[in-house]
Amino acid sequence: MAEFTIDQSGKWEENGDTVIGVSGTKNLALMVRARTKQNVTSFLRKFDQEKNRSKNAMQVRMFAYSIFIALRNYLREGDAITIDLEYEGQDQRIGGILISLFEKKENVFLKASDLRFERIGKQSLAHAIGLQTLRSKRKPDKTATFDDYFELMDKTAHIMQKSFDKRKKK
Repeated sequence: MAEFTIDQSGKWEENGDTVIGVSGTKNLALMVRARTKQNVTSFLRKFDQEKNRSKNAMQVRMFAYSIFIALRNYLREGDAITIDLEYEGQDQRIGGILISLFEKKENVFLKASDLRFERIGKQSLAHAIGLQTLRSKRKPDKTATFDDYFELMDKTAHIMQKSFDKRKKK
C-alpha cells in the first residue's frame, strides 16, 4: 500500500502558476501554468453560470482535477492519500470527485477511508516540493495542459452520480 501527501502552492483562484506537490511513495510536482488556468476558467465560466454553480465550486473542482492529473499514473487501489485543507468544508466534494474519476478513468476503486484531509504544514515534503517548483528551484515532473482538464470537464457530475448510485445499491 502506497501513501501520498498532497499540498497546493499558489491557489487556482490566484493569479500566477499553481503547483500540486506530491510526496510519499512517489515525489512529484504538477505545474499548472497561469495561462492554462485562464483558458480552463474561461471555458468553464459559461458552463458554470448556466449550471448555477458558484465560482468557489469551480475552484474546488479544479483542485480535485489537478490532484487526479498528478496521481493518475501512480495511484492504485488501497493507496492512501492525505490532502491539505486547501478548501475547508469541501472534503466530501473533493473526495467524491476523486473517487469518481479514479473509478471511471483508471479503474481504481478508492474508498472514502483512503482519503484524509488535514493540515499538512510547512514542514511537509509535499509543501517543499510544491513551493520549490513554484519558485523555479525544482523542475515540474508534469505540466498540465488544457486538454488534461478538458478530458475531465463536464463529465464529473454524471460520473459522480453513477458512482454513488452503484454504491447505494451495494
